[in-house]
Amino acid sequence: MDLLTFGLILFFALHTIPLVPELRTRLHHKLGEKRWKIAFSLASLAGLVMIGFGYARAEYAALWQPPGWGYDAAIYAMAPAFVLIAAGDLKGHIRKILRHPMLIGFFLFGAVHMLANGDLASTKMFGAFAVYSLAAIISAEARNKISYHTPALKGDFRAIFGGLVIYAVFFFAHGWLFGAPLG
Repeated sequence: MDLLTFGLILFFALHTIPLVPELRTRLHHKLGEKRWKIAFSLASLAGLVMIGFGYARAEYAALWQPPGWGYDAAIYAMAPAFVLIAAGDLKGHIRKILRHPMLIGFFLFGAVHMLANGDLASTKMFGAFAVYSLAAIISAEARNKISYHTPALKGDFRAIFGGLVIYAVFFFAHGWLFGAPLG
């Protein structure tokens, strides 16, 4: 099994634990809250590192020819994707209306990156994010796992500002970080 696949399995297997409340409760009870959070965070980070190195080392294997507009779609779609991801932890109208903005943002991230690339490694990595996000939304809806709150405009402003700042950083650093300069 290649490093990319192993990292994806580790990362997303960990992230399915919260989707199974009984398992999460057992692990949380056995380890305690602090140890659970540390173990989850370190194992998730290890999975992300493996994904990054595995993707960087993957041989290019074309699956399809990306559409000419796919690259531009990815660049433009990432600004709202980052805003949605930021809105997931903020109590604003975006979160209240969309219910799962972070997961929608990660779905958008995965889908547009798959569309823009068209190779096996990209399909594995970005497809995993897209599929997991849809599964998590379905699971949250089925478990009625929706946080209701009184929305505040400051949450929306923070999501928009923070998301756009993160977008700008990734836009300008994309070449340095991932070897694929934009623009």
